[in-house]
Amino acid sequence: MKKKIWTIIKKQWLLMLSAIMAVAMTSIIAFAEYKSATSNMHRVVVSKKAPGMMFSSNYLTVDGDGIFHPIYVQPKSDERYSSNYLYIWNYNTSDIGRRYQENINYKLEFVLTDQGGNPIDASAVGTCKIRIVDPLNRQIELNDTNLSNSFKDTTQQILAKESTQNKYTISFSSNWDFEANENICVSIKATPTQRDSGGSYMDLVPISGVIGLRTSSSTQVNGWKASISEQPEDGQTTPAPSAYDAYNLVLTGSGSATITVKWDPTKIELNRFFTSPADRVYTFASGEIDGPTQDASGWMVMTIHADTGNNAQENRNRYTIQMYKTGAEEPSDWRFFANNKADDVQENAWIRVNIT
Repeated sequence: MKKKIWTIIKKQWLLMLSAIMAVAMTSIIAFAEYKSATSNMHRVVVSKKAPGMMFSSNYLTVDGDGIFHPIYVQPKSDERYSSNYLYIWNYNTSDIGRRYQENINYKLEFVLTDQGGNPIDASAVGTCKIRIVDPLNRQIELNDTNLSNSFKDTTQQILAKESTQNKYTISFSSNWDFEANENICVSIKATPTQRDSGGSYMDLVPISGVIGLRTSSSTQVNGWKASISEQPEDGQTTPAPSAYDAYNLVLTGSGSATITVKWDPTKIELNRFFTSPADRVYTFASGEIDGPTQDASGWMVMTIHADTGNNAQENRNRYTIQMYKTGAEEPSDWRFFANNKADDVQENAWIRVNIT
């Protein structure tokens, strides 16, 4: 018996050797692919709030019921306060480069309230009216007989993977009195509808907020601030900046300000989609953005003329700019970002932001 087995092995040794080598190569390839995948995953840009919910807005937030967001406008006497915009996005504002992979169907509800989100009655509304127009030019109105309203007969939708946004125009009637009507506000809630039936995107939750008009002379400058969303809170040092391939520079505020952003192009570069005419994230008004251009020292410079009271700028109160490392060098700590600080404090900064 043993002799017969040995005879078979001698005759089939080449086939058996091939089989053994195939198994070994499969293990090596699988291990190599696993190593490559894990290395790549480490380099993915992830916000400290990551993965972050990919359903957001310029005025609405998670658990935003009763949170007031003023819309600053310049007083007018001959026209309604139109062109105030509400945006709904299919990305997290800390990582605008990643879009939700499915269509998002949602319902959008509006209720007349005070600044704290408490419903008001018809007597408080008087003759004031608020009109809302959706992206497909369908409109609803809030007034003394319609204290609440919604786009109930139509489903609002953001397309999957698209670099688009849903924009709603909110117009206040021309008889608006800023003193007498200061506490007439609108509570808004956007709710992903598939959650109602246990749908496929249970990772999305409702967002909400309260908006109302406030006057602005466009002279406020201390209302704007700059930050890197990945940077740890004060007093924390981890994660280190080397954990990211890119950073989200976030500019938020109200009123008017000139925001100058400078960066060292040998170490950091701007996301081209921020200013690219074909694919840019925002539709900028004429004169809203200057640059980027290169200065005499070789640094890139971009100036943003922010003004939340400017309807032409869609009353923009936030800019999110992705900045990518070139790979030439790693920042030693978070002081590579200098925010309105003197050169002698952070002389080795890669990104400098000055707000005036």
